Amino acid sequence: MKEWNARTAMNANKLFLAAGFAVFCWGVLPTAALAQTPVAPSLYGVGEIQVQHTRLANPAVTATCGLSSGEISHIALKSLKNDELPAFSVINAPASKEDVARIDLLPTVASMQTNETSCTSWIAFSAQGRNLVVLPPVSTARSVVVTYWEGGLLVHSTVEKHPQALVNAIDKLVVQFARQYRLDQPPEISAPEPDKKP
Repeated sequence: MKEWNARTAMNANKLFLAAGFAVFCWGVLPTAALAQTPVAPSLYGVGEIQVQHTRLANPAVTATCGLSSGEISHIALKSLKNDELPAFSVINAPASKEDVARIDLLPTVASMQTNETSCTSWIAFSAQGRNLVVLPPVSTARSVVVTYWEGGLLVHSTVEKHPQALVNAIDKLVVQFARQYRLDQPPEISAPEPDKKP
């Protein structure tokens, strides 16, 4: 009986060791493989930025607080162009090119009037793209929206000053987005300087 218990305990120990090793391999080896796979930053290689119409959570309140959907999109586009980003309006969008990656920049504003004299708005930018991907367990490609960058600011001011506060918030968000966009692009390779003869 003692011999059987010892053999059972030894087999159980071997089984636990094998299970532990399998779990270790399952967790570590894929991670190691992923670490060796090159990973690009989220906005890497984006060549075109299409500014969409602004989504308003409450158009009536946003109008009371000073800016319409079209005005917000126009200000965002102007600020992007001033920052020398390859941006254009969805209305004036050129035909897509196969070798140029395009994303949509979607402004969103949710405003509320806390009282008769003040407004509060949440303004956000989301850089998105629609892509076809295959996700297990189904082998059929699905159309999914991928978010490449997001940023937002909360703005509070009097009703009279709220339009300018929103303009300032748009400028700040464009600065944040432009900084990330430039950081994610590949470095420019300059031609080597010719050797100078003595």
